[in-house]
Amino acid sequence: MSKVQNLIYSFLVLFSVTILVACENVKHQVNLDGKFKTSPEMKIEVGKVSNACGESFGINIEEMLTSAFTIELEKKAMLWRGEPGSKLTLETKIIEYPKGDAFNRWLWFMPGWGATVLTIQSDLKEADKIIGTVEARRYVYAGGESIATWETIFASIAKDVVADFEAQIKKKNI
Repeated sequence: MSKVQNLIYSFLVLFSVTILVACENVKHQVNLDGKFKTSPEMKIEVGKVSNACGESFGINIEEMLTSAFTIELEKKAMLWRGEPGSKLTLETKIIEYPKGDAFNRWLWFMPGWGATVLTIQSDLKEADKIIGTVEARRYVYAGGESIATWETIFASIAKDVVADFEAQIKKKNI
C-alpha cells in the first residue's frame, strides 16, 4: 500500500473507533445540607418519580427510572426495605427526555441529530424536609451503544445519582 492509502486507512479506523465509542457526556451536581446528620445504617427509599417534561412516550419512563434507582441502591446495600430505623426518601422529576434515534446518531455529518438525553432532578428527603438535591444529565450524541441507549441511559443516570449521594453521606460519617 502507498503512504496515502495507509493514511486514509488509518483515518478511517480511527474515525470508526471514535464513533463506536460514542460521544457520551455526563453532568451532575449534588448539594447536601451541611447541617444534616446521618448514620452509617441510613437507608434510602425510592419515592415518587414523575415525568415533568410534558411528553408521554410509548414506554413508562417513570417505572424505568424507579427500577434503575432500586437496582443501584440494592447494589450499594442502601435500599430501604421497610425495616425499622432511619430512612431517607429519594423523589425524582424527569425534566427532559428526547429518546433519540440510533440510526440518526450514526450520521456523523449531522452532529447531535438523534441524540438521547436524560435530565433529572432528585431530592433526598428526611420526612418532608429536603436535605439534598442532585441535578443530573446524561446524553449520547453519536454512535456508541446505539440501539439500547434509550434504555441504558436510565441505569447510567441512576448509578451517577446514587454514587453522588453515597459519597456525600459517607463524607458526613467521617
